[in-house]
Amino acid sequence: LQGEGPEFGDHSKCTHDHLNIPEPELLQVEEPFPPTESEDGRVLASASTFRIYPYYGFLAPAYYKTYFQNRLGPALVSYFEHALKVKYPVTGKLKTPTSYKTICGKNVPSVLKTGVTADFFLMFDSKYDAPASATASTWVAETYSCYLAAGSKRPLIGKSVLNRAVLTDPGSNVLLHEKNLYMMLHEITHALGFSSSLYKYFLDANGKLRTGHVTKVGTATVLNVSPLTSRLRSFFG
Repeated sequence: LQGEGPEFGDHSKCTHDHLNIPEPELLQVEEPFPPTESEDGRVLASASTFRIYPYYGFLAPAYYKTYFQNRLGPALVSYFEHALKVKYPVTGKLKTPTSYKTICGKNVPSVLKTGVTADFFLMFDSKYDAPASATASTWVAETYSCYLAAGSKRPLIGKSVLNRAVLTDPGSNVLLHEKNLYMMLHEITHALGFSSSLYKYFLDANGKLRTGHVTKVGTATVLNVSPLTSRLRSFFG
């Protein structure tokens, strides 16, 4: 995703495909998986509201944490919770085992030790990394999933590291806030499944791991996933 305009800089972009993302680990949680089947083989499962727990405890300085916690974060959570549903929700508490000291390279937040009522736990962190020159390309944010559900292989815990040199506190600049929102919608989508490290965990409608859905066309990686492919063909003719 290429940033446009002076606020993001003409050379700011999403570098997700070039990150050395570690293989996500598996975490045992209570979930309705594998799905129950009726006598005629149809899956008895209904999608539930997708619940996100945002964690801002690693964000600094204080003004930046305030911006995310009070303005940007709630808008992001609201969008995804209204746009998505989850087929295999966490039926108990989402929490880490007592033996865990760190997750995603950070100390385990206390709320995750006791457990949260959510289907996805997203940690926000930040650093300041200015470009070497006015024309140098720089990164805006790095977002990925660290833990998947042991059963459904669905993303459970993710981390988003923000570059304060590029994704700045907009103050009263409404347009910059809107650009921040669009960028973070893109970034969080990576953690929710659109990342090459997660393609192999995609399931079909019956809860079975897909095969043959990742192909190459030239140098491009193509996902052939129903009903996405049929809808794209219909839309583009």
